[in-house]
Amino acid sequence: LGTKLNHATVMRRILEEGGEILSVGIRTCSKEEHLLIQENGRVKVLWAREVKNNFEKVLEEIRAFLQDKPFYLSLDMDVFDPSLCPGVGTPEPGGLSWYEVWECLKVALVEGKPLGMDVVEVMPLGTHQITEYTAAKLIFKVASLLAWKRKRRKTLEGGRASF
Repeated sequence: LGTKLNHATVMRRILEEGGEILSVGIRTCSKEEHLLIQENGRVKVLWAREVKNNFEKVLEEIRAFLQDKPFYLSLDMDVFDPSLCPGVGTPEPGGLSWYEVWECLKVALVEGKPLGMDVVEVMPLGTHQITEYTAAKLIFKVASLLAWKRKRRKTLEGGRASF
């Protein structure tokens, strides 16, 4: 869009800072993005068709990518199929289901070391709030899962969990 810093350039800036990226559920990209993915060994894409065709392998690839490393999770609501979440910035057919997204999140959050999270690309339509509700439900479930993980870890360490 002619600017170095905007909502569409975050991942490029992360790469410039030496970070690694795992994107799950991608359905389309530009020619430039495709070339970057092919040329840069720090970008791993698990395409939506891979999630649909070999879900267990995708979960294993998420585990392998995390390898007990701290990570930041940015959940783009565009990952969902637009029949489930139409109120997004870029609705693209062939998206993931609730259960596919939730299972990927559970693997990452339980087995990995999350540092933080955001939820992006919710665009209220005004006629109904299904996308907003889905985003809120995911945030609630993530918070609940992380609280459970913390309590479990404290219990295993013999300490008391505090919230």
